[in-house]
Amino acid sequence: MVIELKRREAGLDAVTQLARYVEEVSKRRDRATRGILCAPKITPNALRMLERDGLEFFKLDYEIGNPSAKITG
Repeated sequence: MVIELKRREAGLDAVTQLARYVEEVSKRRDRATRGILCAPKITPNALRMLERDGLEFFKLDYEIGNPSAKITG
């Protein structure tokens, strides 16, 4: 499994990056590899590309508090 984490809205570049990582891990392990993109938001084009490539999106909500981050979803 490969998880790509973004702090801001994910675009086509994030999907392309995740796809490259998944492909490389899949080749090295010689098995199917699951790819998940986690971000607060994703552009519509990036979501279509993600789904087309068989990858997944997980909406990540977080709050930044001083001095640490709190994951809310």
